Amino acid sequence: MIKFPIAECQFCGSELFFRKTELKGVAHEYYYANGDYANEGENSGLYDELVYTPRKRWYCADCEKYLFTFGDDW
Repeated sequence: MIKFPIAECQFCGSELFFRKTELKGVAHEYYYANGDYANEGENSGLYDELVYTPRKRWYCADCEKYLFTFGDDW
């Protein structure tokens, strides 16, 4: 669990925050011969080889305003 420096958005009161995360890599998507996407099982590791680089700026999920910078020192 992350302990944020604020409990809610100071602009709209929302308690839901987000940060942007950069993703790099190659993923394998599996489809059946009839063209249907293979949801479970075959695609369970779809994101395993991606490199995630989370940014430190956090935003309100409702009004999308910048709220605070928070990162490596959690």
